[in-house]
Amino acid sequence: FTATAQNLWTEIPLPVTSTNLSISFADSGHGCLWSSDGMFLYTSDGGGTWSVDTIPSYATKCELVSSNVVWCYRPGAATPGQATFFRSSDRGRTWLRKYYPDTLLVLGANFVSEDFAQFVTPTYSWATTNGGDSWQRRGQLLGSSWVYYAYDHAVEFFDESVGYVSGSFPLVGGDLWPQKTTDGGFTWNDGFVGVWGSGGGAVNQSSGPLRFSG
Repeated sequence: FTATAQNLWTEIPLPVTSTNLSISFADSGHGCLWSSDGMFLYTSDGGGTWSVDTIPSYATKCELVSSNVVWCYRPGAATPGQATFFRSSDRGRTWLRKYYPDTLLVLGANFVSEDFAQFVTPTYSWATTNGGDSWQRRGQLLGSSWVYYAYDHAVEFFDESVGYVSGSFPLVGGDLWPQKTTDGGFTWNDGFVGVWGSGGGAVNQSSGPLRFSG
């Protein structure tokens, strides 16, 4: 679907019959869709036409960060080393696997630009500034422990400095309130804005988390 100036929606047909589609747009024209069965669709004209490719096996989340570059990854489930990062520089036609310190349990990730991305483990945030060729451990998250099997954490960065992270859900012994960084993940502060729960997003740098449910 696409929105018009009259605040209406227009249905746009897709070249596949896959269901359970997710979406990411880099701007008003360039976007992608991907499905749970591995289909990857790309548009450069706001959804008027689509090319069809596939995403790497087991990848569950993609982010189009420019007209051509797509990041794709699979969260770490419950076992360290299971997460996988991929990067495409030709809008999903070919993919390169980007390795990370594979003893880590990746709880969530966010891809900000062609070269910069962040992911979080139960205790630390990690970043790359060279498209995933290498990763740097940055700051320690607040709290004594994060829940290991709550792997789908919300991580949202607006640029290479300002970002938020939130835990999937609170349990006894897990300090899972929203946290904020203004220095690229080297230090983290309480980002709690009066909501609590299992998921959400941020709308701008100052307001922080928009919605948490649960």
